[in-house]
Order: sequence, then structure tokens, then C-alpha cells
Amino acid sequence: MLPAMNSAAPETTSTPIELPDRSDFSERLFQILPRADFDLSPVLNRSTNQLYLIQQSGQEYLLKVYGNRERFGDPQKRLSKEFFCLQSIRAENMAPELIGYDRSAEFMVMHFVRGRRVGDVISPDNYALIARATGHWLARFHGQFERRECGLSAWDYFLTRYRDRLRPEVFGSSCQRRLEAEPLPYAVFAKNDAHKQNFLIASEAPVSNHNCGYHIYGIDYEFARYTPPQFELAELARSLSRERIAPLKPLVDCILEGYSSEQGTLPLAASWTEVIETLVHANIAYLTEKKHE
Repeated sequence: MLPAMNSAAPETTSTPIELPDRSDFSERLFQILPRADFDLSPVLNRSTNQLYLIQQSGQEYLLKVYGNRERFGDPQKRLSKEFFCLQSIRAENMAPELIGYDRSAEFMVMHFVRGRRVGDVISPDNYALIARATGHWLARFHGQFERRECGLSAWDYFLTRYRDRLRPEVFGSSCQRRLEAEPLPYAVFAKNDAHKQNFLIASEAPVSNHNCGYHIYGIDYEFARYTPPQFELAELARSLSRERIAPLKPLVDCILEGYSSEQGTLPLAASWTEVIETLVHANIAYLTEKKHE
């Protein structure tokens, strides 16, 4: 029997286990894990993938089966991108340790990290520390990859999804002018899914990340791509601001304080706070508009 999971672990569901319909799936799994008995339990699954907790010989692993091709694209390509990210940051203790994967069977195995998602922990009392720690994590992640030089044409390209989808009265001409005027010196290889639920505060890990008292692990890298750093930081700010635990500007200031504290991070322009706030408001309007399409 699988023991009850403690409060620091993700919820499990009562949904029956539905592993991929492949006769050789277990055999493929044993190419990665020791050939021994194990307990398997579904973890709270998302719309993109199926997640399972494997308990074997006192060890815990996360089995991630990539799915939903129709909505999110080729599972094998998403797996390959996540593998690339996890391998690139493997020595940095920033993410669950990769154990192995099977590209053709579309699954990956990682060490299971017991912790709580940032969105479940953040509060008016700790938001400043968590925002700094998560901002610092993003700076560390961006710093693992080569930057790409950009120009105004690239910035214009990244703004297209806002400009083309939103009516002027929703987007606001002053907001649009503010964003179009911001210089874009470079793009970073971004996680591109900097949602508060995609960051874990580990239960058992050394304190790190800008001495904020939290050790942050990032999860889910399958949509990583090059983008302006302001976009990634704005996505994090928007996600944290939905909890209404603090006004937007203090949240953005704390995120940028953590981001700029990483050694090697290029100096941030004074305008970044305003630009990120503008992007957050534009992103909220964009998502609201998208819901009604």
C-alpha cells in the first residue's frame, strides 16, 4: 500500500492509474530504474501531462508521461526540450535530478522532490522573500545559456501577440507606446512557463537563493524558448499578483532585486519596473480577451 503523503507533498488523486497503452512500457521503465517491485500512484495531473509517484526500495521518483498532442504539440519535442534544460542546469541544484527518459515512449523519470508550490505558500508575510528567491532563480537559469543579441525589430515581434489580439481601447495607446519605446538589447533562453505553481519550495534542501531562506526548484521546461527577460519576469509577477498578497509594484521590485543579485547578470535598466508592470497589465488583458474568443 502507498503511505499517505504529508502536507508538504503534492496531492494525489483517486483517478485510476492509466499508463500509456504500450505492452512494453514496464520493460522500458526498467531500463531506467532497478528491476524491482514498486508502488505507483497518480499525482495531481495537469492538462499537459500525466504524473506518477514511484516508490521503490526506499526511493521516490516522479514519472512524467507527456501527452495532449492536439493542444500542446509533439510530446517527443517537448520531452527533448525539457531534457536539454535539465541537463544544462544539472550541476546547479535548481531542479529535480533527472534519472532517465525514453523519447519514443514519451516519458521521463526524475527524483521526486517533496515540497510545496510557491503559489500554495506565498502570503503577505513572506511574499518579499519568495519573490526575491524566485527572481534570483530565474536569473540563474537565464545565465546558464547564451544570450542572443536583439534589436527593436525583435521587440516588435514579441509584442505582436498583444498588439494583434487586443482592441486599442483595451490595450491602451499609451501602454502600447511605452512598450514599443523600450530598447531590447538581448533575449534569454527562458523557462517560458514562470507560473507560481511551477516553482517548488523544497522541504529538505540547503537554504540558498540570495539568502532568502528558501530553496527554490523549478519544474516544467517543455516550452522553453528565447524571449526578452522582461517577458519572463512579467509572467512571474502576473502569476504572483493573482494571489493579491501585495500591490504589483512591490512584487516587481522584489523580483527584480532577486534577479539583479545574481553575479554576472547584466545591469538592469531603470525602466524595467515600469515595463514589467505594463506587460503584466497587457498580459492580463490579453488572457481575458482570449477567454472570450
